Amino acid sequence: MKQSQPQTSTNWELGPILRAMLRNKVGAILIALQIAITMTIIVNSVYIIVERNKDMQRDSGIDNENSFYLTSVGFGENFNVPNTVEEDLTMLRALPGVVDAIQTNAVPNSNSGWSMGLKTQSGVEHDAVGTAVYMVDDHGVNALDVEIIAGENFAPSDISLRTVGQVDWPNKTIITKAMAENLFPDINYAEVVGKTVYINDIDPMVVVGIIDKLQAPWVNWSNVENVMLSPERQSFKGSRYFIRTEPGMRDTLMNQVE
Repeated sequence: MKQSQPQTSTNWELGPILRAMLRNKVGAILIALQIAITMTIIVNSVYIIVERNKDMQRDSGIDNENSFYLTSVGFGENFNVPNTVEEDLTMLRALPGVVDAIQTNAVPNSNSGWSMGLKTQSGVEHDAVGTAVYMVDDHGVNALDVEIIAGENFAPSDISLRTVGQVDWPNKTIITKAMAENLFPDINYAEVVGKTVYINDIDPMVVVGIIDKLQAPWVNWSNVENVMLSPERQSFKGSRYFIRTEPGMRDTLMNQVE
């Protein structure tokens, strides 16, 4: 006698579920919507993770593994900012293991910084090219570990002091290769050295140097490599110091510097 094959437990389990769903179409639609929403969230999350990972892998232009920064806030009516900054930088640069140190207004990839617009013509209807602004002295190129690929670095005599509320700018700047190409797309970046650009629409700045690469503070900005260096220190009670160390010395020096 032929023995009949028993139905699988899967058929028994799915059958009542499918019949119940057919009887209650609203419930079936709600379940489908929940699945669709869940899948959408998963896909979007994966996309965000992938895009964020791409951003993290970009070359920031600085020596990330051997650099750090800290802030220092002065207080008291007689607190002398320029003297204190000079003393701090002298001490920092003299520490064994420190390659260089600067005072700066912003740090790459920190999501906090200054931005301005540069034009190639003044006083005319002309779109400005957005740029991140890093205020540095003549040690900025070395401290940030960027390379001058055309032109020259700032001289000590170029460095000015920015006070609270000041709106005018120094007459020199160093810009990234990407910024040079955005401002002057029709010429080689090396030919941009010596050109005049305008900040605040009317303040002229001569491009004295081009650096290879440096990223803006804002990670998700589409023009993240549009950067300019301005030769100045800041006379603000709060100072930000950026320190570059010899390889392997960062963690040790962080405690000493603090």
